[in-house]
Amino acid sequence: KKILSLEKNCLPCHQYNKLFQSYLLSSGRFTKDQIKTQFTNKLPKVLIHVYTEVTLKDNTKINVDLWGKDFGVPFNKTIHDVILKLITH
Repeated sequence: KKILSLEKNCLPCHQYNKLFQSYLLSSGRFTKDQIKTQFTNKLPKVLIHVYTEVTLKDNTKINVDLWGKDFGVPFNKTIHDVILKLITH
């Protein structure tokens, strides 16, 4: 409960990713080779943002940004994609 009370009930992006990656590995459906921590430093006022890239069995890569989900980022997009779209349009 104490962790969840930080940052207005939102975990920092790197913690979301560590938890998510742990769940993927513990499910037995994914290996470490299929899960990558990715980051971007192109967001305004944010130094580094972390998200997870998952490679499926058919080699399709999907981005999972659980932190961004709290801010309306759709599945397979990252907060980086959404913010850049808002800035350039």
